[in-house]
Amino acid sequence: MSTTRRRILIADDDRDALAILVAEVRAIDPDAEVRTASTGYRALVACNEWRPDLAVLDYQMPGMNGHQLAKLIKIDASFTALPLVLTSSSPTKRGQIEAE
Repeated sequence: MSTTRRRILIADDDRDALAILVAEVRAIDPDAEVRTASTGYRALVACNEWRPDLAVLDYQMPGMNGHQLAKLIKIDASFTALPLVLTSSSPTKRGQIEAE
């Protein structure tokens, strides 16, 4: 019996946050194939080359933030159904307001 492993991309510039997110995903789905990116640019390249089933994006990455990255990903018609999750460890509401 063949099972397809879910591909999950996690992008965050904070190593500790990245490690926590990877651990949480693996706790929920130990069979998931998880890849990480430390910048928005690397996440965009990974999306195009690896074709994840889910992308978890840090909102406040330097350079290209998660919101900008999400917009670029969704420009590609093949990603219209790709679920994106924006995360932030920031206590401010600025990112929440901009994402809405």
